[in-house]
Amino acid sequence: MSFSVSWIKVLGVIAILLSTMGCTITQTVNKPSFDVASTPELCVIDNPAVYSPFLAFYTAALTKKGFVVKMQPQGAALDSCVAVSTYTALRSWDMVVYLAYTELTFYKQGNVSGNAVYDARQGSGNIGQKFIDAEQKVYELVELAFPQPPLIWQLPEKETEIAPTKVR
Repeated sequence: MSFSVSWIKVLGVIAILLSTMGCTITQTVNKPSFDVASTPELCVIDNPAVYSPFLAFYTAALTKKGFVVKMQPQGAALDSCVAVSTYTALRSWDMVVYLAYTELTFYKQGNVSGNAVYDARQGSGNIGQKFIDAEQKVYELVELAFPQPPLIWQLPEKETEIAPTKVR
């Protein structure tokens, strides 16, 4: 009897470990070497593969931060302006459509200057944590990348959405 109870315990531990594997939502922000004071114009290269409202959220967040946003066509050179940004965003389905991944990359004079990445593609076990408002997530990433005033997004008093953000 104790043999089967031990196996039940072992199987229980294995089940718990397997259910939590691949359940991580990550977010990393590497602040760009420029800000709105030093570089007020930010060119955004269009990515028509990204779903429609994402670009509107992104440009609105940048504008509220104080940037003058100038759109560039898909395929524009990364040094077409002093400061350039590219973006990608993926939606996925898990009972509902949700923002699964986004990456904002910032360039200064054609060289990578920083980025902000949110990745919930491995967050299958975090049902309540991965169904976030995409617009708020974009505002949060922009705020973390460019933390100088004006403040456009406030971190919640108690962070419950995702694993702690890595800001560099």
